[in-house]
Amino acid sequence: MTNRLILGVDPGQTGAVFALADGLPAGFVDMPLTPRKAGGFEISGTLLARDVRRILVNHPGAYVVAVVERVHAMPQQGVSGAFRFGQSDGV
Repeated sequence: MTNRLILGVDPGQTGAVFALADGLPAGFVDMPLTPRKAGGFEISGTLLARDVRRILVNHPGAYVVAVVERVHAMPQQGVSGAFRFGQSDGV
């Protein structure tokens, strides 16, 4: 039985979620991307939730903590790039 499950989240489109169960590796999920109508890709919140649930179901009753990287737009990123990055962070 797992006592503590820690999820580390890198929220960018090339990011991932990594899980530690009582300090041992317990799962890894690349951010699932879906095509955008305007071109490019975006993170699918639905697919991400499904993938994280697959990790959680293996650790019933565990105390779960999520640590999300604090991100910000870069000065040379441009307006639309900063918007997409913020949108990914929100998902």
